Amino acid sequence: MVFTNENNEIKKIIGNDDDPHCNGRLCPRGTGGVGMYHDEDRLKTPLIRTTINGEETYREASWEEALDLIASKFKNIKEKYGAESVALLKHGSPGSHLEHLFKAFGSDTIAEPAYAQCRVPRETGFGLTFGSWIGSPEPTDIRDTKCLVLIGSHIGENMHNSQVQEMSDAIDNGATIITVDPRFSTAASKSKHWLAIKPATDIALLLSWMHVLIEEDLYNKKYVDTYALGFDELKAHVKPFTPEWAYGITTIKPEEIRKTARTMVPHQRLL
Repeated sequence: MVFTNENNEIKKIIGNDDDPHCNGRLCPRGTGGVGMYHDEDRLKTPLIRTTINGEETYREASWEEALDLIASKFKNIKEKYGAESVALLKHGSPGSHLEHLFKAFGSDTIAEPAYAQCRVPRETGFGLTFGSWIGSPEPTDIRDTKCLVLIGSHIGENMHNSQVQEMSDAIDNGATIITVDPRFSTAASKSKHWLAIKPATDIALLLSWMHVLIEEDLYNKKYVDTYALGFDELKAHVKPFTPEWAYGITTIKPEEIRKTARTMVPHQRLL
C-alpha cells in the first residue's frame, strides 16, 4: 500500500495485511522504495553510450531512440550470426517476459544459471524422494519448529520475507538454532550454536553428524524401519567419518560436532 501527501508525492509504503507472503511487513527493499523513488540520482530516462571530447560517457535519450537502437543491433546480429547467437541468462519470475521476447525473436539460447545451480538439484531430489516439487515460497513451518539447522543457507539475507518473520517467531518461542556458516551472520548471532565451518566442507560435517547419530544409537529407529532403504549400507559408509576426522577438514572441534548432533535428537519427528 502506498501513501501520498497533498501534492501526490509518495511518503510511505507498507505491506498488505492480507498478503500471505508478507503479512503486512515488507522487506528492507520494499520499505526502501520511498528513498529510491526520491533519489536524485535515480535514472529517469534511457542512457546511450557516447564519446565527447575523446572521453566515453552517456547521454540521455528518449525511449523511442533507445528501443530503436536496441532493435537495430538485435537485427544486425541476427542477420550476421543467426538468432540463436543471442543468449538470455535470466532469473526469477520477470525472466519469463524476456524469454517470450527471445523466442519470438527466434532464439532458444536461454538459461537460468541460478536455477540450474541451486533450485534444480533440490527440486529434482525432493521430487524423486517425495513425489512432488517444493516450489517457491517453500512450504516450510519455521514458526513452529523446535530445532532449526541452517546449513548452506543464509536465512535473513536470501530467504523469503515470510520465512524471516517465521524465524523471528521461532526465536521468540524458544527454538534452538544451529547455524553452519563461515561468517558471523545475522542468523548466527541469533543461534544457540554457531559452527564457523571452513568453506566448502559442509558434506564432511553432515557425514560426521550422521556418524554420531548412528553410532550413539540416537536416530529414530521406528521411522527408519518404516521408511528407509539401505540403512545398513549407510551405517557402514559413515562409520569412518568420526568428529575427529571431520575436525581436520571442517575446523569444527569434535566436541562441538557431537554436541550439536545430540541437540537435534529430542526434536526428531516421531511416528
